[in-house]
Amino acid sequence: MDENLLAAYRESTYLVCLDTLHWSAIHVDEPLPAALQAVVGTHDWGFITAWNPRSVPRPDEENLAAQQQLLAALRGDDAVLAIHPGVGVGISGSATDWYEPSLFVIGAGLLDAGTGTLERLCREYAQHAYVCGRAHAPARLRVLPTGAVAACRMDKPDPLCGQSGR
Repeated sequence: MDENLLAAYRESTYLVCLDTLHWSAIHVDEPLPAALQAVVGTHDWGFITAWNPRSVPRPDEENLAAQQQLLAALRGDDAVLAIHPGVGVGISGSATDWYEPSLFVIGAGLLDAGTGTLERLCREYAQHAYVCGRAHAPARLRVLPTGAVAACRMDKPDPLCGQSGR
């Protein structure tokens, strides 16, 4: 991943929808906001998306379908305790550069080295990185090795869309 893309990930805001009125913002290398700390408790958490594999834009219909598949995979994982809708937003100056619908996931063992749900799904959906943490520790950016992203599949997903809590 080039330095500009890495900087964009680090400077982005990762918004989590807690309910119909309340959103909370995550920033890399900063502690979780109190509202999210209360939701996460002592568990692992992550912010992941299936949008724009390998940071290459693709049609919304394909992104929405992939996001629905990601949501189904998370719902089917016993380690996942809760899922909240989210959106990653990249901003430079006063303009929004990009946004991607995402999912904020809470669970046990989501970050386990080599076997964690989030890294496995990040590879499967061809994402360069994801934001994650344990309990109340600061958010960190987990960048996957270059070969891991290049080797994953990018099948055209079923034409479904939508996000919701678990």
